[in-house]
This record gives sequence, C-alpha cells and structure tokens, in this order.
Amino acid sequence: MPRFLPLTKGLGYVAMGNMVSAASAGLFWLLVASIISTDDYGILSYDLALISILGSVALIGSTTTVTTYVAKDELNIVKSFSLPLLLTTLACSAFLLFSNLPLQMFLALLGLSFFTITTAEKLGQRKFKEYMLMLIAHRVLQISLSVLLFYFLGIGGIILGYAAGYLTFSWPFIIHLLHFKTDLSSLRSHLRYTIHSYAVDLSKNLSLFADKLIIAPVFGFAILGMYQLGMQFLLLLAVIPSVFFSYTLPQEASGSKQKGTRIFGIVSTVILSLLFIVLAPSVIPIVFPKFSEAVPIIQLISIGALPMAIVYNTQSSLLASENTKPVFISAAIFVGSQYGLILILGHALGALGLAIAIVSALSIQCAFISLYSRHYALTRTTT
Repeated sequence: MPRFLPLTKGLGYVAMGNMVSAASAGLFWLLVASIISTDDYGILSYDLALISILGSVALIGSTTTVTTYVAKDELNIVKSFSLPLLLTTLACSAFLLFSNLPLQMFLALLGLSFFTITTAEKLGQRKFKEYMLMLIAHRVLQISLSVLLFYFLGIGGIILGYAAGYLTFSWPFIIHLLHFKTDLSSLRSHLRYTIHSYAVDLSKNLSLFADKLIIAPVFGFAILGMYQLGMQFLLLLAVIPSVFFSYTLPQEASGSKQKGTRIFGIVSTVILSLLFIVLAPSVIPIVFPKFSEAVPIIQLISIGALPMAIVYNTQSSLLASENTKPVFISAAIFVGSQYGLILILGHALGALGLAIAIVSALSIQCAFISLYSRHYALTRTTT
C-alpha cells in the first residue's frame, strides 16, 4: 500500500492538471464565441491552429525524448536540446514574420515551444505536483489576460494573452538556454528515438488541425462546422488517455510497470464515451440548437475514443521501452488513412462520412500498433 500511494498521487496530479487545463480551455472557447463575430472566431481558430502546427515542427520531437530520458536520469538532455530548439523555433517564427502575420503570433509560438519542453521535463523528473500547478496556473493567466487584452487589441489581444501565459511559466527552460551545451553527442545517441517521436508529434498535430484545411475548401464551412463540433467532443474524450499517457510514460521508462493503470485509463475512456453517445440526442439540441443535425456525427465520432485510448496506451508502453518504429509507422498510417478517407467518404456521405473517416482511421492505427505490440512482446519472451 505505501508503494501504491505515491503512484496514485502522481496520477492524480497529472489527471487534475490536464483535466482542469482542458476544461478551462473549453469554457474559454465558449466565452470567446459569445463576444466575437463568427468571422473573427474563424480567424482566431486558424491562427492558433497554425501556431500549434508550427510549434510541433519547432519542437523537433524533443518533448517525448526529454520525458523518457530525464526519467532515465539523463538530466543534461534538456540543455543539449536548448540551442537546436531555439534555432528551429526562430526559423518557424521567421515564416510567420515573412508571411506578414502579427507579431503576437511569433510570441505565442515562442511561448508554446518553451512551455511544452518545460512541462515535458517536469514529467520526466516525476515532479507531478509541479506539473499540475504549472498547467493550471498558465491556463488561468492565459484566460484572464486574453479576455482583458481583447477589449484593447481585439483578437490580437487574445493571442497575446496566450503568449504571455506560456512565456510566464517557461522560465525553467529559459534558464537552460543560458547554460546550453554545444556538445550534441547525447542527442546523436538518441537520434532515431527523437526522429520517430518527432513524426508522432507532427502526426498528432496534423490530425488535430490540418484537416480543416482540406474540409473547408472541398466540402464547405457548414459541413466543417458540424464535423468540428464532433471533433471537440473527441478532444474532450482524449483528455483521459492523454493523462494516462503523460503519467505512465515516465513511470515505465524508469522501470515501474503500469499495466493496471493503463487498463483503468481505457475503461474510463469507454465509460465517458458511452455517456456522450447516450446523452447527445437530448443535450445537443438544447445546448447547441443550431447543431441538432450533428447529433449522429457526435455519437459516431465518440466511438473513436476506444481505439484512440488503446493507441495512447500502446504508444506509452512502446516508447518507454525505446521501441519507436511502430509508433512512427502507426502515426503515418493514421494521417494517410484519415485524409484519404475524408476525401472518399466525405464526397459519398457528407458530414457523416467525415465522422466515419476519423473513426476508421483511428481503428486502422489501433489494429496495426496493437498487432505489432503483441508480436514485439512475444519476441521478447522467446529471446
């Protein structure tokens, strides 16, 4: 029991930090929708999606690598990443500036990159309480400043508030920047792991944000709106497996098996998704009366929570054992099948086809990575 208690507390801290951060962000987006025009809401969504994608590019796979190897007591790996991460972030920022996009987007990108690597280090150090407090505090500051600055600067003020929230709590990484290492040998020794982690991070961000770049011009904004509402529910469901991923990766990387914890995460995700499916017909028409037609889309997309949870669960186990190849391949399979099925099923079935596309892509990814993981486990047992 004494040994189990700190594990439970650690998971509780990670869960609380992620859930409070995600819930407050969701409430914030509802608030924003009530105070700005539809066009401005679309512009803001596009700008933040672009920042998220560029942030994933700039991070060069460092987040998972840092969490995994800091947990293995390679504490200097963050300093080794400092200079490359700064250079890639500045390169992505230059794209924003040369594209004549507002300066606050540059600051938001800088803050996102620095804050993400800071929280990754906290997870690797297993400082779960600090991780929780940092997530909650940065989100509270982001929301407060964004609402305040909106009344002075418009939607640019919202982005500036986002940037300030990130940068304020990025000071641990900024300190690393002041003591960066020019010796990159530790990075070279983990190059394959980092490249595969990079591909996984990119695929996650592309799957979350790039699909709107396909759907809007091909199918129109009405269908995109219903699809996007369904995706918001899937993102809410994704909080649970992402919490367990964030907790189990450093634990298993340091040698602590987490099979029971991972199973509990999958079961919790399934229970919540069933609640969404059952309650959607009665709740959606009341809360979102303009989106009554989206009820079957939301129900169908919610089914995707099960394969998504299994993917998160299996990725955590494989990454902890430094087996990155199947994670990389499964991520590529998901992105490729998602975009292909969006075009095929979207033309055939409209918005419902888009929902089927995302669930099918998640199921294909789940089947591949689960079969590989089982084969990998059998191979290790016999050798």
